[in-house]
Amino acid sequence: MSNTSENWTREHDLALVYIALAYGNDQSLGEREQAMIVDALKKWRVSFPEEVIKELVVEAVAVYMEDTEGIEVIRSIHALKDVLSLQERQQALTDVFRIAEADAIIVNRERSLIAILASEWDIKATETSLLERTPAQLEKRPDWSLMHDLCLLYLVVAHSPDNKLSDPEIHAIIECLNEWQPDLEEDEIRSVMRETLQAYAQVPEAGELHLAIQSIKDAFPIVQRLAVLNDLIYIALIDGDLNKHAASILSTLSQAWELDVQIDGPPQALA
Repeated sequence: MSNTSENWTREHDLALVYIALAYGNDQSLGEREQAMIVDALKKWRVSFPEEVIKELVVEAVAVYMEDTEGIEVIRSIHALKDVLSLQERQQALTDVFRIAEADAIIVNRERSLIAILASEWDIKATETSLLERTPAQLEKRPDWSLMHDLCLLYLVVAHSPDNKLSDPEIHAIIECLNEWQPDLEEDEIRSVMRETLQAYAQVPEAGELHLAIQSIKDAFPIVQRLAVLNDLIYIALIDGDLNKHAASILSTLSQAWELDVQIDGPPQALA
C-alpha cells in the first residue's frame, strides 16, 4: 500500500507523519514510540479498535521504510492540509511535538519536520507557541547555508541510482558548487561537501530535504532554478543513463520549483 492507494486514509497520513518524526531521531521505532503513535491516533478515530490502529501503523511503517527521499511523507503533509481544519492541523502539530519532546530533547531533525508542518499547514504561530512552552531541551542548530542545500540535493541525485558515490560524481558536485560560488577557494568548497556528507550519512529526513528544496525556490528566480535542475541532470548522467528513480526525483523537483520541465526518460542537459 502507498498513500496513493484507495485504501489509504487520513489516519494513515497522520501515522506516516508521526512515524517520520519518531523514527528520524535514532533511525529506530521502539515500543514506547509506537505506543505514543497509537495513542495519538486513537483521538482521531475513536471508533477504531486498537488492533485496527496498530495494523494501520504497521502499514504506514512499511511505506516509510521504502520512502528513501521523503516523497511519500511530503504527499501526506500536503494531503492533510487539504482535509484537516485549522483546529485539526493545530492538534496534529501538537501530537507531533509531544512525540518529539518525549525524550526531553528536540533534535534538529525533529525541528526541521516541525517547521515544515507549521509552514505547509499555515500554523507558524502554533509552532512558536509550542517551542516557547516546551520543557524539552532544543538542540543547537549548526551553521547551514544555501550552498549546503544545493550540495544536499546534488548528493541525493548522485547517490540514488546505485547507493554509491563515485569519484566522477564527487568531482561533478564540486564543479557545480564552484560555479555557484566562484569566489570560494577549493578547500572551502570541499568543507561544504564534507559537512553535507556528514549530514547525508545520517540519512536526511523528509523535513530536511523539503527545507532544502524550499530554500532554493525562495532564494532563486526561475532562471537560476532551471540552472540548478540542469546541474542535477548533469550529475545524474555522470555514470550513465538516467534511471526511473533518479528521473522521479528530478520530476518532483521540477514540479516543486514550478519549472514545468518534463523528465520522462534519459534527458540531455537543458539548453
